[in-house]
Amino acid sequence: MLGDKEKYVRFISTRDDMRIYNMPFWLDAVCGKNNWDAVVIEENGEVVAALPYHRKKRFCINGVLQPQLTQCFDIWIKPLKGLKTERALHYRFKWIGEIAKRLSDLGADFYDMELSGSLRNGEPFAWKGFRQEVRYSFIIPPGQRSEDVLSQMDRACRAMIRKASGTVRLEELRSPEQLYKIISASFERRGMKNPNPEVVYKRLYKACRAHGACKMAAVKDAQGDICCAGLYVFDKNYVYELLVGTVPGKRSENLKAFMTYEMIKFACETGRGFDLEGSMIPSIAEHNRRFGAEPVQYYRLWKIQTKNLLKKAVLDRLCNKS
Repeated sequence: MLGDKEKYVRFISTRDDMRIYNMPFWLDAVCGKNNWDAVVIEENGEVVAALPYHRKKRFCINGVLQPQLTQCFDIWIKPLKGLKTERALHYRFKWIGEIAKRLSDLGADFYDMELSGSLRNGEPFAWKGFRQEVRYSFIIPPGQRSEDVLSQMDRACRAMIRKASGTVRLEELRSPEQLYKIISASFERRGMKNPNPEVVYKRLYKACRAHGACKMAAVKDAQGDICCAGLYVFDKNYVYELLVGTVPGKRSENLKAFMTYEMIKFACETGRGFDLEGSMIPSIAEHNRRFGAEPVQYYRLWKIQTKNLLKKAVLDRLCNKS
């Protein structure tokens, strides 16, 4: 008999409506092959709901945590067509509630997950003791023309793109090690350490390239020097601006804006939308808004389940910092 993980891998291979973050190859890369699993709900032999999750142990604390470099998961719920609103909600609540129960039954000390707007209503998680926080990403929906996107941008943003387009060029970068150094330098400039190890960059880039699901781009100046670089990943529906960094001494908002717009053009030309990814930091949200992107909700769900008072005190402090 297949376990939930095997059922999930088999099921997800038939879907083209899920984010890249839900894909088994992505989960293998960011979690490690043995560190993720899934909850799969079935009725009469049919999958009606599914959600992957990441198990991680920090010191003596067992957690179900959002993987690194993974904005949010889609929670898949069987489409309910032709039903009255009340009946459709009945099934959604039932299946989401079962997922929340199955996660709780794992017995982790701490849960901290982020789910996309496909959740729609987190009440069944709240009934199982999860707390909920709304977060925002900024997207340009699929089906746009790049010139129309440009016309909807902030005037200053358009000016930056036009200024850069005459002096720099966008090229493909094939070295995740080089990208790691650029991103790390961006963190160091802010007095921070890159939270993701280099090996994850390598694993993720290799996995995404093998599945035709990424572009690693670099902006070069007239001398051929790299000024900024980024990793963009994509599924059937969206391109995601996953990582962006600038080279020390080459900082210019024009260059980042130019690179983002070039990748927006790629998204438009391939019929995809573009996700600038979210942040609750005002300056980043303001930057994303300038591209004419629309705010969309996603959800952070968390719960402290341990009965150990010391663990609980540590986790309370962690939650207050998040």
